[in-house]
Amino acid sequence: LNPNKQRNVIGQIDFGTPLPGGKWRMDVGAKYVFIRNDNHLQQQNFVANQYVTDPAFSNIGVYQENTYAAYTNFSRQLSKGWSIQAGLRAERTEQNLTQSALSRVYHGLFPSFGLNRTLPNGQSWGLTLSRKVNRPSLNSLVPYRYLIDPYTLIQGNPMIRPSFSHTLDAFYSAGNLTLFANYSYVRDQITTVLQANDQTLQYTQIDANLRSGNDISLGTTYARNLTKWWQTNTTVMGMGNYTNSPVNELSTYRSSGAWVNVNSTNLFTLPNTWTYELTLMYMSPARAGLFMQKGFGGVSMSVNKSLLARQANLRIDVSDVFRTMYSRLVSNYGLVDFTMKSVYDSQRVKVSFSYTFGKKTVKAARTTDLGNDDEKGRMNR
Repeated sequence: LNPNKQRNVIGQIDFGTPLPGGKWRMDVGAKYVFIRNDNHLQQQNFVANQYVTDPAFSNIGVYQENTYAAYTNFSRQLSKGWSIQAGLRAERTEQNLTQSALSRVYHGLFPSFGLNRTLPNGQSWGLTLSRKVNRPSLNSLVPYRYLIDPYTLIQGNPMIRPSFSHTLDAFYSAGNLTLFANYSYVRDQITTVLQANDQTLQYTQIDANLRSGNDISLGTTYARNLTKWWQTNTTVMGMGNYTNSPVNELSTYRSSGAWVNVNSTNLFTLPNTWTYELTLMYMSPARAGLFMQKGFGGVSMSVNKSLLARQANLRIDVSDVFRTMYSRLVSNYGLVDFTMKSVYDSQRVKVSFSYTFGKKTVKAARTTDLGNDDEKGRMNR
């Protein structure tokens, strides 16, 4: 039984204007976010012909959060293809969780700086420096307990803190080729932690903070019509991370790893308005937080046919053709010795038919982004 009330109120105002002289542009804004989650979660077990409340899996309480933010940003187009951007955002967040006697305030300044240049030959490059905050979801904060199987519990962690990251992004683009790189130093990095109980042989899974994390990625994207009938969009990424932090009963836990991710989408134009699309994906063995994910790959494809003077379209999609898109995780630290294999129902065949009525020149309705997706996502995760 979970009669709960969720409230999410967001107010935001933005204003932008060219500054006198017309060379600089200024944008300013403010935002307020209110979140309240009032839950009366009761789990009952059927014992001796009656339902009995289980206090270990029941939770009653209110979580409330207020966030205040304001920002200013200045940008300018310079001569010879140069452009510059600099901004500063200030935030303050107040958290209260009644059932855990949690009352916490954190705040910070988040600067950003960007430099871009477009060259006369069509090449371009850019560099961005920024500081960011990542807040945990409500499910991570509120101490609910979920029994996944006889050996695994998931539990919220009211002591989890937001993480703060310093990031450096760079790119270089030349025609069909784009190179990109990212480096992030994350303080109080949020990750999934397993806590082992050698008496009950159960694992409790929580989201918790590591002291710090270092993540780096390098990649390239190549998009081009290789022939009149073959178009490709291929991305190759190399990634790595390093972690040094206390975990559970360990005073020091060090881990590092590097891996490769390849994703290639290829479109083939066939005679008589047929097209064929082939997508290939491969992820080498990779480290994610305290887990090691074994390598996997997959193939998806689709066939498309235009009909009735291109007014209609028939499409057949086959995802995960060989049923290889499954996850295998391994984690070893302290008392934890964990192996898991998760097989998803990702192999699908979908047939769709569409027909366009009337003129094709009618403009589509405008969609408005209110900037609320992050807050709504935190409530739903």
